[in-house]
Amino acid sequence: MNLLQLSNSINNSIKTSIDKYLDKDRLKFDFKKKFSLEDRKYQSERIMEKYPNRIPVICNVSIKLPTLDKHKYLIPDNMNSSDFFFILRKRLKLNENKAMYFFVKDKTLIPNILMSRVYNKYQDEDGFLYIFACSENTFG
Repeated sequence: MNLLQLSNSINNSIKTSIDKYLDKDRLKFDFKKKFSLEDRKYQSERIMEKYPNRIPVICNVSIKLPTLDKHKYLIPDNMNSSDFFFILRKRLKLNENKAMYFFVKDKTLIPNILMSRVYNKYQDEDGFLYIFACSENTFG
């Protein structure tokens, strides 16, 4: 196997691993189904005008996780992603043997990055940041 084949094999393996966590139907985000693009843009603009130091986030969770009681968040732009992860774990009431993974536009969201950086890079055309959370058992 040459280097190019090995690289392609690794990329396919990574994509398969990510796809197993991403339930494509859940990634469609009910919020986008419920409101038109114009309505979502209007909502995000109003939020940003009223709260200029906040980021509007919509979060969906995998079918492997408990149902999230709240999908819409308004978080400080200086918040680290790890702090946001903690908030979601708490809302989901997850025990410590569950690992959580967060995706933004099919990219893994890394801990300890400012949410403002994530927002600036990955915000949707409607002005919201869409995050998908999934889980896996870490100890069997």
